[in-house]
Amino acid sequence: DTNIAPGGESFGILHPSGSKRPAYFAYKMLTTYLSGFEYPVTLEEDRDYYVVTFPKPYGQVRIVWARTEDGATIDLPATLDRAQVVSAIGEMSEVVADNGRYTLTLDGARCNGECEIGGPPLLIIEETLPTPTPTATIPPTATSEAIIEPTTAATAVAAAIDPTLPSTTMPTAQPTPSPQPTLSPTAPNTFESQASFWLLGIGGILAIFLFIVWRATQK
Repeated sequence: DTNIAPGGESFGILHPSGSKRPAYFAYKMLTTYLSGFEYPVTLEEDRDYYVVTFPKPYGQVRIVWARTEDGATIDLPATLDRAQVVSAIGEMSEVVADNGRYTLTLDGARCNGECEIGGPPLLIIEETLPTPTPTATIPPTATSEAIIEPTTAATAVAAAIDPTLPSTTMPTAQPTPSPQPTLSPTAPNTFESQASFWLLGIGGILAIFLFIVWRATQK
């Protein structure tokens, strides 16, 4: 956007200052109302105008514009009682069907010898909202209630509050005695018996020896 002659404009959807050009609103309008269109897209070409039809899931959008400098008045078949009309820059109005047809007036094109681009387009929007699907109501299911048996503590508390209530104390479980291990007789340790015998013998000999020494010292 530099070196532009005074009064001139460059291409784009924004001015050099950042403000929006008409092309910005035209682009926004197309992306809003043609979003989700389906194929096939059809073109109707008349001597004075064009009609392009975009099918949509719940209706259709038609774009119409004049081909000549003089403009045109068009008569379109209607699929609804009324339709929404949106200009190229987002201005909205409404057209009502008369005997099943819409009548619209289109502004002429800016021509320089030939009308290559055409006049300002209009969008004819015919859409119906889908009928909501009824939601099945799920009946509530019966829920079983848990039966809580009174515990010993609860029974004791109830009995303390009302002594006339019968006691339903559960018997206390007694511990089962554990079996005691059975001692099996073991064979006597032969080594220990022999060792004791030799110790007794040595002890006896030592006692005799000490007695002899003591007697000798007495003489």
